[in-house]
Amino acid sequence: MKKIVLFLVFIYISFTVLPESDIHLLEEKLETAKPIERYELLIYLANAYLYDDVTKSIDYCNQALKIALKNDDKNQIVVTYNILASAYSLLGDDITSAVYLEKSLSLQMGYLSPQNSILQQIAEIRRDRAIKELELTNKDLLLSKQRTIQKYYIIIGLLIVVFAGISLNQWQLVAKTNKKLHKTVHELNSANYKLEQISRTDPLTKISNRRDMIEKIEHEKKRFARNGKPFVLIMVDIDNFKQVNDKFGHDAGDFVLESIAHLMQSSVRKQDIIGRWGGEEFLLLLPETDVEGGNSLAEKIRRSVSVTPYMISNKKIPITVTLGVSVYDRPMEFEQCIKVADQALYEGKSKGKNCVVMAQNGTNPDTAKFVKNENGIIEESL
Repeated sequence: MKKIVLFLVFIYISFTVLPESDIHLLEEKLETAKPIERYELLIYLANAYLYDDVTKSIDYCNQALKIALKNDDKNQIVVTYNILASAYSLLGDDITSAVYLEKSLSLQMGYLSPQNSILQQIAEIRRDRAIKELELTNKDLLLSKQRTIQKYYIIIGLLIVVFAGISLNQWQLVAKTNKKLHKTVHELNSANYKLEQISRTDPLTKISNRRDMIEKIEHEKKRFARNGKPFVLIMVDIDNFKQVNDKFGHDAGDFVLESIAHLMQSSVRKQDIIGRWGGEEFLLLLPETDVEGGNSLAEKIRRSVSVTPYMISNKKIPITVTLGVSVYDRPMEFEQCIKVADQALYEGKSKGKNCVVMAQNGTNPDTAKFVKNENGIIEESL
């Protein structure tokens, strides 16, 4: 709005004052003018700026006055005093204006002989007449200024009304667009969240998939680096799962996978994570757990699976699992910890299945000796 008002003022002034290009040309000429020409240029610029930039007009007058005083040219001094009187009158400083006018008249009266009283009276009459003419001129200028200001107020008022209407319409349009955009962004975020969850979830069992488990193990590895608290990985494999698929079909196999996943979820803590590692294999991540705690939970799961009835085609079939337990209690690649749990699992498979194998990280599982205890747990013999 401010820019529009300034633009309108600029248009108005352009029709009432000298072309700006001429003024700039004179100002450039002023820099290289000879001392004789400098006074005339300064007076011309003072007049040019009198109704456009009074402050600048006064500045040029003061420069011209210095030259006139230096030259002791009374005519130049009188002219300069008169312009300064007009300039300060336009600024509303009537006192300063009157001072310069008095100086001008006094200087003019100084040309006359002090002994000639008639001439002095004439000078006083002229001075009074000049003051009255100046007052009338100031009144005319003030009236003209007031009319101009009124015109500006009318123009500004109309512009405000127009822009207010346009702004209101645009605001309503923007508000409507923002509402739609917010809704679209919300729907997009929801869709992205769902896609992210789908990309991390096994579609059959609705638990974490291999990708999600790897990220969570990496996170737990970083936490171990900060606080030194170990975590346990348990590899779980369903015994004789291929026979279930071959005998009862893949639907039965899917039923067994979903049932065991649900059973393990009901057996672990809230912070423990279960994921489907591949096929009939599951992987459990137990944060802030030592090997004894991991072994205890593994045995609990093994027993729960073995005593739970699985009805397929109205037939109860026995399902068991073999579990390999590995603890992450020292800096290593997490793949090594998974490999130790996996090799412990297959050691259990070779020893009769339906058991829990505890592995010791840092030991080579290929050369370790395992013995089966009476609880169905195979422990590594060091």
